[in-house]
Amino acid sequence: MQVLLVCKPDSRVFLLTQELLERLEAQGAAATVIGHQDMAKYDGHGCAAVIVLGGDGTILSAARHFAVSGVPVMGVNFGKVGFLASAEIEHALSAVDQVVRGEYRVEERIMLEVSVFRKSRLLHQGVALNDAVLRAAHCHTTCLELSINGNTYGKHRGDGVICATPTGSTGYSLSAGGPVLEPTLHSIIVTPISPQLYLPRSLVVDAGCRLNFQVESEQLTSLYLDGREALTLQRGDGIQITWAGQTARIIQFAGFNQFTKLSHLRTDLGFKIGMH
Repeated sequence: MQVLLVCKPDSRVFLLTQELLERLEAQGAAATVIGHQDMAKYDGHGCAAVIVLGGDGTILSAARHFAVSGVPVMGVNFGKVGFLASAEIEHALSAVDQVVRGEYRVEERIMLEVSVFRKSRLLHQGVALNDAVLRAAHCHTTCLELSINGNTYGKHRGDGVICATPTGSTGYSLSAGGPVLEPTLHSIIVTPISPQLYLPRSLVVDAGCRLNFQVESEQLTSLYLDGREALTLQRGDGIQITWAGQTARIIQFAGFNQFTKLSHLRTDLGFKIGMH
């Protein structure tokens, strides 16, 4: 069995990596260790699993990158929340044992393909696992017209709009008042950010829908894919958002999922508030 370990630069990660290597070797598994910045050099072919030691950002990048080759990703949470993680640090060794024994399930998570057109010319194209965000570049409102499958839905005036996958439903969309969805659903959530008029609630559509936004604001609007700015938009630009047609494969274990993580986070937050 071949395993790829992707690590972020952290002294705690280094110590756990050594333990994991010893554990894998003891069970007859071969492992290759790389830094998260070197992922582009590896396609994952020939690997049974990719184990990522890092926060949600590192796990997100790995899940998106290795989706092309279909290799499942197991994340060990070295971040604050860890919604994409498969295990916490204290359970990492036992989780690796389960991976070697095949005692896990793989969740297929949809991704979004985002295409930007300017004067009918394709300007940019990218993929997002969590969300695509259209947001005012400065402290002003932006105006976006939304159509679904070619039918005009309405205009949104406010700070922007979040288009999230079920995986991203616990991220920015949730903070903006959006719903939490079961992560394997084939759906897209459209959540307005501080709306002034129209589209005051989140909208959930089938992943097979084609969403088209038209920028109608003279003020600059920015496009972010999974939290990273992709480009600055201008009035008249068109943004098409569809299902990417491929899925990220996330390893999960019994009793550890998106809903239990959210429940634990709320409990911890409630406890901290109570303490103050």
